[in-house]
Amino acid sequence: MTELQERAIARLDEQAEKSTDTNIKQIAQVLIETAGKSDAAAERFLIEELTINGAFGQVKNKARSAGYCAAISDEDAYEIMFGYYGIKGMRVRTRLVVEEAPEESAKKRGGIVSLADFL
Repeated sequence: MTELQERAIARLDEQAEKSTDTNIKQIAQVLIETAGKSDAAAERFLIEELTINGAFGQVKNKARSAGYCAAISDEDAYEIMFGYYGIKGMRVRTRLVVEEAPEESAKKRGGIVSLADFL
């Protein structure tokens, strides 16, 4: 990891720590991972005027203006945030995982809950 990437990660981490919004904390984790993969992205994250709150604000504005009742896909949200930071050539792919809820699994076993239900 380069010194530039380390500085960007520290800045993103600091912004996440100051926030009480869980969305900001989750976004920070993805941006930190991005910073660790690209010096070009890390450099953008160090621009003082650009913040995670600002990036998330862009996403909320886009969702509202598109009539989505403030809802937008993760992929679209990160595309907007990367655009806010001026980052090109990166994307975030998410995958929906469908699984049985722990309560349903326990019902099938006569109410016995297994630790594996929560993993």
